[in-house]
Order: sequence, then structure tokens, then C-alpha cells
Amino acid sequence: GGSDVSALARFTIVVVQVNHAPKYELAPMDGPIWEDAPLIVQDGFAMNITRGTDQEDVLGLQHLTFVLTLTKSSPLDVGLALFGGVLPVVHPNGTLSFAPEQFLFGNATFEMVLQDDGGTERGGSSVSDAQMVIIEILPVNHEPKFKLVAVAGPIWEDSVAFMQHGFAANITRGTDQEDALMEQQLTFVLTLIESSPVDVGL
Repeated sequence: GGSDVSALARFTIVVVQVNHAPKYELAPMDGPIWEDAPLIVQDGFAMNITRGTDQEDVLGLQHLTFVLTLTKSSPLDVGLALFGGVLPVVHPNGTLSFAPEQFLFGNATFEMVLQDDGGTERGGSSVSDAQMVIIEILPVNHEPKFKLVAVAGPIWEDSVAFMQHGFAANITRGTDQEDALMEQQLTFVLTLIESSPVDVGL
């Protein structure tokens, strides 16, 4: 009638979660992207997105956010003006979107991380390693412009060489950026279309 087994006892083992840093990979940027382009949308720019572990992905409790920080830009440190003052967005599904500002070109370099809201308790990590993103918008030449003022006169037969300063005014290479860079050389071209009397010409 003896017994060699004790009464049943129960206990619970709790393994407390430690957050793991999210991860992702970057696809090449679609291109080329030209100045004055419409809204740019690239699906799958960030891919193989994970919250950190298979379990964290299956539970789906953590919300993911891509964070971009501008680190440098050129030419003339154009900055976020290249995008109308608004940061490009990488959505949680990895889609990149931005709207190039009209009449601007250049390149902008960003540092990008993926962040979750799982916290950093017990030595956890909520931020991925940083990756570099470079967005380049290529130049499209814009036609130069000018305005003419009236010819100062009268000009008399047998007069000396004529010169009028400011005859062509408000001269621009086409855009404010093209003017600021001063890389384009401007040339006025005159073509005779009619003359009188008796078609005196040149």
C-alpha cells in the first residue's frame, strides 16, 4: 500500500520577451529621374522587411516606421527644397514616394533606419542598422528668357557707333537654379527679317 510518487505540483516558466532590431534590404533606385518629373512611387524599394524574429513577425504586434534623415545634398546645398520641403517617405510596406520640386535638380543623401515600437527593455533593440539612400534628379535644360526695351532714339544718318545698355533686360538662363549655378553661356542671335527702303538690308 506504499506510494513512491508525490502529489502533482504545477509551475509556470515565463520567458520574457526581449525586442530584436527590425531588418530590411534596399532595392536599387528606379531611374533615371528627370527634373520636373511627376510624383515618384517605387514599390518594393525596401524589401525583406522583418520585425526582428519569425515570432515577432507572426504576432504582428509591433508597428514599423522608416525614418529618413537628410545628411547632404548638392548642388548649392539644395536640401529638401528638391522635394518641395517635404521628406521622401518609405511606407511600412517598403514603397518609396516623393514629389520632385519643379525647376530643381540635384542629389540628396539620406540615412535611413527602420524602427519598431517594441521598446529597449532588458537590453532589447528597436532600431535597425542605418543604410544610405541617394536620390538623384537629373537636369532638364529650360529655355532662356529676356525682355526688350525700346530702342533709344532718334538715330541719325552718319551718326557714330550706337550703343544702348540694358536693351535686353531681365535676362535669365531659364530657372533660378540655372542662374545661380552660372554654368550656361548665353548668346544673343539676331536674324534680319525685313528692311526698308528698297530692302537696304545689312
